[in-house]
Amino acid sequence: MIGFSVRRPVAIAMAYLAVASLGVFAWRNIPIELLPDTQLPRLTITGTWRGASPETVEAFLTSPLEATIQLVQGVEKVVSTSTEGSASITVEFARDTDMDFARLDLSERIATLEETELPPGVDRVTVRPYVPREFERQQGRPLLQYTFTGARTLESLREHLNDFVVPELTQVEGVAVVNAYGGRDRLIEVELDRERMAAMGVLPQEVSMRIADLDLVREAGAVREGDRQWTVAIRNRPGSAEDIANTIVKSDGGTIVRVSDVAVVRDTYEDVRSHYRINARPAVRLAVTKEIGANAVRVADRVKERMEIVEARSPPNTRFILDHDESREIRRQLSDLRSRAVLSVFVILAVLLLFLGSVRSAVVIFASIAFSILISLNLIYFAGFTLNVLTLTGLALAFGLIVDNSIVVLENVYRRRQQGDRQQDAVLKGASDVVLPVIAATATTLIVFAPFVYLKGEMRVYYLPLGIVVALTLVASLMVAFSFIPALVHKILPQPVEDAGQAGGAPPRDPVYVRFYRGLVGRTLRWPWMVVALGLSALGGSTYLFQNYVQTGMLFGGGWGQETYIWIDIDFPRGSDIERTDELTRFFEDRLRQMPEVKEFETNVFNSSSSRITVTFPE
Repeated sequence: MIGFSVRRPVAIAMAYLAVASLGVFAWRNIPIELLPDTQLPRLTITGTWRGASPETVEAFLTSPLEATIQLVQGVEKVVSTSTEGSASITVEFARDTDMDFARLDLSERIATLEETELPPGVDRVTVRPYVPREFERQQGRPLLQYTFTGARTLESLREHLNDFVVPELTQVEGVAVVNAYGGRDRLIEVELDRERMAAMGVLPQEVSMRIADLDLVREAGAVREGDRQWTVAIRNRPGSAEDIANTIVKSDGGTIVRVSDVAVVRDTYEDVRSHYRINARPAVRLAVTKEIGANAVRVADRVKERMEIVEARSPPNTRFILDHDESREIRRQLSDLRSRAVLSVFVILAVLLLFLGSVRSAVVIFASIAFSILISLNLIYFAGFTLNVLTLTGLALAFGLIVDNSIVVLENVYRRRQQGDRQQDAVLKGASDVVLPVIAATATTLIVFAPFVYLKGEMRVYYLPLGIVVALTLVASLMVAFSFIPALVHKILPQPVEDAGQAGGAPPRDPVYVRFYRGLVGRTLRWPWMVVALGLSALGGSTYLFQNYVQTGMLFGGGWGQETYIWIDIDFPRGSDIERTDELTRFFEDRLRQMPEVKEFETNVFNSSSSRITVTFPE
């Protein structure tokens, strides 16, 4: 490879330019996200039954769900937890299970179970991919989360989201799903009159069956056109409470009995179970989730552009508040990587100019950095990885390592040339002399990341890309060091400096760093035990500082204590009325509205006995 690199520098340069162009393409098309979107062979099923005791949840919610889960193919282990008002089930599948199909199958079975067996008070049961506890805070959150608030009723805010905002954002390229939260769900109440039912001979079961038949979905056939086929279905659903009231329950001897004859039908909303307000005004939430493999930054930008149109068409005295934007953290990581790269370039240029005194050498090393990174991006792109916190960390770690190989090769070729070797001999021998040391040094660095391959459990799929990216970057640096560097140096090597001693002058004086290092090694050899004592003291001191002053156990720093907000928690005895809890909460809200020091406050009345007000102050 070395001989080819020297004899055909133009061909090597053209090959690297092609690789660089492909690397730029990969950089622009690699999906960008905060964390790797991996699919572990697990699913999490959650269900809520407000007010139910743990024993009731276990008997009538958790147990039926477990029985249904066992029917799904590939299930190996089911772990459930039943608490007051909620159930959580973790399902482990075999490693070769198709998780997309398993999730679809399980969702359909649970939907059927909800219609037939689960108690009426159970909220919707959700099925979602399993996320490890260490990553719940980051990966469990949507790409974008908005709060919609204003001087309107809670129901009208939610209706605007459902009817206008959600359909608009769903059309954005890269958006998987848009969910609206908050407000009260619409409810149709049918209050039966027992005396009228007895007089007309109508049973409650008959009313229930006739109302259920209104939601009619039947397959009516198919239409074919060439190789395509469309299924034709008949859908008949009631559009209002009046349609339900006019439903015929019984027809006997020319007498028609409608629902309105035996019951009162009301179009209303469910009972209040919680409150959410911003600055004492009702509020609802909107969550946007991106598609798997989509570029998070681009999707977020498209959603924000569409939100400008949505906000312009919003009702008066309303506003959207962006609560969470995952693309901001991604941009911060990219900006941090860019800053590290710029700083590293300046440091490398300064070091090379100081020790080699050659601008051309510094330019060569800078080019080797760029090509190593671009080659790594190609490998990342074709390996199917994404740019996220962990892979960017791998690039940042490797960035300070990839220059070592090129510097060693360049310096040895430069030294050979200064000693009087012919230009081609200096390149060939200079690169050949350091092949084994450079490969050995790179291998020792790679060994540090070898344990990532042997990680077990759910964390392996998250941290394995970190080790792979570092390994790919270091391998790319080897390729650049032993192909690009010899080919380029062959053309730009400076002429050798004549030995001043042979010309009759005084021998040149060694550089300052050489004299400093020679004196340091001499003192070390004269007082070896002092060096050992200093090393042990440094080891003991660093161990003491680490054990007593370094905080451990946190995956990502939360930054607690740096936020400009306080919490006001209100707790009533269990069984209290939600109106009483909300009344006291509004008392604090009225006081906060009168304080000019307060920037904003967010209110959450969780249930009938507890609430929290988050008060935010200016920075």
